[in-house]
Amino acid sequence: MLKHFKQLAGDSLIYGLSSVIAGLISLFLVPVYARIFTPADYGIVNLVNVTFFLLTILVVFGLDAAVAVWFWEHPEEQERRSTFASWFWFQLGAAGLFGALIFLSAPLLSRAVLSRPDLGYLFRIMAVNLPFVTTHRLLINWYKYGRKPVPTVIFTLLVSLTMIGASIVLVAWLRIGVSGVFWAQLLSSVLGAAIVLARMGSWLSVRHFSRERLRAMLRFSAPLVPAALSFWALGNAGSYALEHLSAQRTTEVGLYQIGVTFAGLVNIIVMAFNQAWAPFALSIARQPDHRQVYAQVFLVYITAGSVAAAGLWIFAPEVLRLFTTAPYYPAAGVVGILGCNVFLMGIANITTIGCNLARTNKPYAHAVGIASVLTVALYFALVPPLGRAGAAWATLAGSVALNIYIARAAQRLYPVPYNWTRAGGLLAVAAGAVLLAAPGVNGLEGTGLLAAKMAIFALLIAAAGLLNRGTLRRLAAAFRARRATGNPAAEPASAATDP
Repeated sequence: MLKHFKQLAGDSLIYGLSSVIAGLISLFLVPVYARIFTPADYGIVNLVNVTFFLLTILVVFGLDAAVAVWFWEHPEEQERRSTFASWFWFQLGAAGLFGALIFLSAPLLSRAVLSRPDLGYLFRIMAVNLPFVTTHRLLINWYKYGRKPVPTVIFTLLVSLTMIGASIVLVAWLRIGVSGVFWAQLLSSVLGAAIVLARMGSWLSVRHFSRERLRAMLRFSAPLVPAALSFWALGNAGSYALEHLSAQRTTEVGLYQIGVTFAGLVNIIVMAFNQAWAPFALSIARQPDHRQVYAQVFLVYITAGSVAAAGLWIFAPEVLRLFTTAPYYPAAGVVGILGCNVFLMGIANITTIGCNLARTNKPYAHAVGIASVLTVALYFALVPPLGRAGAAWATLAGSVALNIYIARAAQRLYPVPYNWTRAGGLLAVAAGAVLLAAPGVNGLEGTGLLAAKMAIFALLIAAAGLLNRGTLRRLAAAFRARRATGNPAAEPASAATDP
């Protein structure tokens, strides 16, 4: 089991390096934008971006998931070339079609999304960007399935740094306004697409395109599209709800987006883990102890994720005062809620492995559909009276429902010995720490409150370690055995037992 943890930890560390650097650089932009953009400007950026995200779902059409299956089931290089080329040419055609439609209907779309037809040019920039940005997934997946985390990191960092640098020049120096954000995205997407073609040109040649392969992959991916759309609604429809249901409209969207941005601090951990998790979990599925490995990974993730989410919730006001200006301070109330939501979505990515190994996507599709319907219904109930806080709580409620449904369904299809009691204890301790650190509970202010928060967070870390002492002992014993013998097979039997 030790070698599996070392492999997953190594891949997560490398993927996490890019997430950490990109996340920190993105946070570096927040003080810049906070002094240039109003919360309403931030709201405009968010609404255009979530619309762009919706279009990429339609263009990709779930084929990235299909490619994962065909890549592992058909290991011959020619077969893999056919898989990627078929994906590429379908996606390029879909991006061109949707991009043309958006370009022509930009004023109408701007009126519908932003209630301002004069901002249609933002959607036109987005339409031009669509064929370029969607090619990036090809190279990222090609590297991931080839177990090449370092090139993946280099590529994603290069694109991210280009986008961030262009944003600083266009927005902070040239002061061209909100459009600078989208021009920067386009420039970085063009660079990324050029790299994709340079690295994968021979794989993407039209001579490798196969109608039969594409039809087979589309049959697999088509049921995933409604789930992906529901997933988009679960995570992004809150911006639309705030624009059309809240009193302050775009300003409220902007404050909500600041909460989403800082929730990205938790997402650094989640993204790093998720990028490494899928290929890792599938690659060990035929090994005899794979279920025990999944269970141990689950507990490790719960521990790290709950501490990170609780820490962000506790220190959200201080983080906002450090990085933003006074108009953005009210967003502190949603940062922790949205960070917790990011953490919960990572749990679903772990437990859904049972559905993947059972070769069915139906439970995941059903779970996302139910959760998105619940979330949207709660938007109508909670956004008018509570604004951004209502949207955040509605999103969190949907994530809870998603996790419960997926966990139950996956366990019926492919049981894994997760330790639900210990996981529940970790979540309860983290929730208790958040509650104790709330000013309204402890009655403290200023320096006293900050000192109390730091003490509570330190106790949370200690409690998380105490609850996981069994797992930590087993891993430590495995490392000692390996060091003593120099043989990975010399791990103690207890390392593979039920956690």
